[in-house]
Amino acid sequence: MKKITSLVLALLITQSLFSQIKYVDSDSNSSNLPSNEVLAGYSLITEKEVKDKEAELKFDSEIASSPLLGVYKIDILKHRNLDYSRTQLRSRVYVTEVGITVESEIPSLALLSGSYDKKNTNIEKGRFVCNISKGYGDIFSLTLNMEYKVGGLSVIDGTTVNTTTFKIID
Repeated sequence: MKKITSLVLALLITQSLFSQIKYVDSDSNSSNLPSNEVLAGYSLITEKEVKDKEAELKFDSEIASSPLLGVYKIDILKHRNLDYSRTQLRSRVYVTEVGITVESEIPSLALLSGSYDKKNTNIEKGRFVCNISKGYGDIFSLTLNMEYKVGGLSVIDGTTVNTTTFKIID
C-alpha cells in the first residue's frame, strides 16, 4: 500500500509541475541567432583571415587557368644519387587543380601524391609545394621548367631530402 501511495504522490507532483509550464509564442522570444545588422566597430573575422581567404581564392583561379595543368611523361635521370639516365624507366607526373601525383617504376617513387601548399606554391615559376597524402615523406617540391623540358622533385622527410631530376618527354 505504501508503494502505491508513493507512486500516486509522485504522479501528482509531476502533474502539478507540468501544469505550471507556460508556452509562449516563438515570435515574442528573444533569439541568440546572429543579427542581420553588423554592429559598428565589431568584425566577425579578422583581417588576416580575409587576406588568407583572398589568397586562397586567387591561387584557385590561377591554378585553374594554368597552362601547366596536365599529364607529363618523364624520364628520370637521377634519384637519390643513383643514375637512371641509361634506363628506360618511364614515369608520369599529373598536375591537377587539386594537387600533384607522381607515378614511377622506382619503388621509392612508385606512387607519390599530395595537395598544394597554397602559401608556398609559385605557379608562374612552375614551383609547386605539396603536403604528401600518399607516399613517403612529409612534403615535396616539384619544379617544372617547360623551356628546357626538365624538372626536379625533392621529397622532404624531417631533415632528410631526396632529390630526383628528370626530363620531360611529353
